[in-house]
Amino acid sequence: MRFFNHKILNKIYNFFIVFLSLLAVILCFLDLVNKINISIKPYNYIDNVILIVFTIDYFTRFIISKNKKKFFINNIFDLIAIIPFSSVFRATRLLRFIKLIRLTKFFRLLRLLAFMEKFKNHAKNFLYTNGLIYLIYTNLVTITAGAFSIYFFEKGITVKSLGDAFWWSFVTATTVGYGDISPKTTAGRITAGVLMIMGIGFISLLTGTISTYFINKTSNQHSGTSLKQNYEDLPKEAQNEIENFISYIRNKYK
Repeated sequence: MRFFNHKILNKIYNFFIVFLSLLAVILCFLDLVNKINISIKPYNYIDNVILIVFTIDYFTRFIISKNKKKFFINNIFDLIAIIPFSSVFRATRLLRFIKLIRLTKFFRLLRLLAFMEKFKNHAKNFLYTNGLIYLIYTNLVTITAGAFSIYFFEKGITVKSLGDAFWWSFVTATTVGYGDISPKTTAGRITAGVLMIMGIGFISLLTGTISTYFINKTSNQHSGTSLKQNYEDLPKEAQNEIENFISYIRNKYK
């Protein structure tokens, strides 16, 4: 949805939302695997800023939307993303109960999925270029499978917790490889090899996708300029007929 008539401002705003969505995904993931605590400084400040921006974004789009019911259904993940689950649980003091502590884990995962969906919605044109979205899903499955595999094969040897396993799997798949966790078993090394190969493939496709995306963007802009020029060259009567037809289609499928 466009907030600004100016194309540059609209692009800057969309880029800002995509950036915040990606940042939220990273923070929620690290919090989920217990690498950070999102309820303490400085992470809670960042989380609160993201929450405020997304809340303003959601309700602004809701107010200006013509079909409120359709908007609510289509943006259910955006609504989940702005629910401050940690604050709700602290306010009601439910964290005293062990079963509900597990429930907070579920809501953390739910919030992570909501942020991922929001990021996908705002960046879908880029994500579907060259089928990048499918490779991302494949890599997420591979990273998850790699984490559980290394946890099973290396538990008590090099990996102490499932959080460590996810961290190792992530940095290995992104070809960073800090070296803080190095598999000792044959099965663990095979898992590392598969993750590295998938990571190299992902980085290669990502580079190509970025190039293709901007090439297509430039091409579409030129096509749009040419189409506009052709429209302006038409007689006034033909322009009016086109505008009436567009208005008819918009009213019919509103």
